[in-house]
Amino acid sequence: MALRLNLKSAGLLANWVQRYRAVGIEGLKPQRKGRRPKVPDKASITPECNMNQDEKLKQLEEENLKLRIEVAYLKGLRRLRLEQEAQKRKQGSPTVSEDHSN
Repeated sequence: MALRLNLKSAGLLANWVQRYRAVGIEGLKPQRKGRRPKVPDKASITPECNMNQDEKLKQLEEENLKLRIEVAYLKGLRRLRLEQEAQKRKQGSPTVSEDHSN
């Protein structure tokens, strides 16, 4: 039968018959090949997707605020540590009057 239909192999015809029996006519419709696109088509974007995008945007803005607060805290902590180290150096170093005394 495959030769009469000019098919390359008999296995192809067997696959078609198997898909038809399993799924029906839907199994014989052409299927897309290759990877799915990462960016959704404009037609596939629904209001639900926009809602998810709005929620995602809100979540990212909150995360951004938390990170800004954390950076400000760490900068302040570093400044305090540097000030403490500078005070220790001042206390530990000899003064001018001590250098000249015998």
